[in-house]
Amino acid sequence: PWACMLLDPRSHVQDFVENPHKKVRYFVSSMVHPTTLDGLRKSNVALWGYHAHVGAGEDDVLRERLGEKTFMIGGGCSSAMRGISVLHCIGFRKFKLYGYDLNYPLTNGEVPKEWDGQLDGNGNPKYMEVEVMGKKFWTDAEKVAQAQDFIKMMDQVNDIRLETFGPGIVPHVWNSKRKMLPQFSDIF
Repeated sequence: PWACMLLDPRSHVQDFVENPHKKVRYFVSSMVHPTTLDGLRKSNVALWGYHAHVGAGEDDVLRERLGEKTFMIGGGCSSAMRGISVLHCIGFRKFKLYGYDLNYPLTNGEVPKEWDGQLDGNGNPKYMEVEVMGKKFWTDAEKVAQAQDFIKMMDQVNDIRLETFGPGIVPHVWNSKRKMLPQFSDIF
């Protein structure tokens, strides 16, 4: 890949990049766990830092430490969604989104028995069925948040070109909300 986006502050993220590739650019949020950053530094790869705005008072800390010559990048609760904002900030305007399904495919349309009774960290059902623009999907709360980020991005950003691939939530939202261009036969 051309780049890798890192946002998550948990220490297990270092496992995702334990063998970094020299030709990949690593976009690393200032909130990543120190061990993740240390491992990348030791590998001498191309590191690009950014400050992720998450609403936890980090803007005050950065201003105190770095002064007014810094800014925060918003745009999502996941590295996948935040990555679009980071790349947009440095000039990218065309995106092809693969793996943004944000749902679990069902075999033969049936919910797996092992999902029954599983709870998330807050004591709520881990898996849930949601309806998004007339279509039902099985997903979890984290993926719902990412879908909400995508919908918000579509409503706020008008200077990017997107293509989405797959059968999931983001491609469905994109195909439901985007301005549909007329077919050739409609014009002539």
